[in-house]
Amino acid sequence: MVNPTFGFTDIYCAHSNDNGETFQIDIVTQTDLEEEHYPSATAIGQTVICSYNRNGNLYTSTSEDGGITWEESEHINDINGCVAEQPYCADISGGRYITWTMDAEGTSNIYFDTLELDISILEIESIAGGFGVSAAVKNVGTALATDLQWSIDLDGTIFAGEHKEGTIKNLASGESITVKTGLVFGLGSVTIRVTAGGVTQTAEGTVLGPFVIGI
Repeated sequence: MVNPTFGFTDIYCAHSNDNGETFQIDIVTQTDLEEEHYPSATAIGQTVICSYNRNGNLYTSTSEDGGITWEESEHINDINGCVAEQPYCADISGGRYITWTMDAEGTSNIYFDTLELDISILEIESIAGGFGVSAAVKNVGTALATDLQWSIDLDGTIFAGEHKEGTIKNLASGESITVKTGLVFGLGSVTIRVTAGGVTQTAEGTVLGPFVIGI
């Protein structure tokens, strides 16, 4: 969209913290007097990465707080000014990989690279039953993750322990941690929803008194 102050085309991110009731719009790019075009974005939990074209070069900008603040990289392509300037000229996926079309020496070729970004990426490795519910959360990114909010919710005939939440203070790259509900009590089928750092995974099981089975 057009920057209302300077009149140049910039990339913006609209994000919501209330399931779409309201939206906040923040600028992704950091150059007020240059134009950016043809964005592509990917999100993993609270981490969002956006690629875009500026003056024939491909840049990425990364947000680790769900799109509120952004940090831009140096341009990715080696040959200056040769990235194709057209829709779908680049694509970014999984927080790790990027492809783009480059026009050089009269030919168009597709290039691929891995993103060398120092970010935390969370995965919920497993959900297990037993005496309550536990879930293994792993940081598969390259940076330390801090102050991660987590929660476990059980939806069914639950009389006690249907919700548990907490904070993971630090989770190093490659490290895994187990979070637990503690005591639950219920009867019958249950849907389990685990959320950690913006990543959510669900599972089905059965509650028999204080035990959760069949996940």
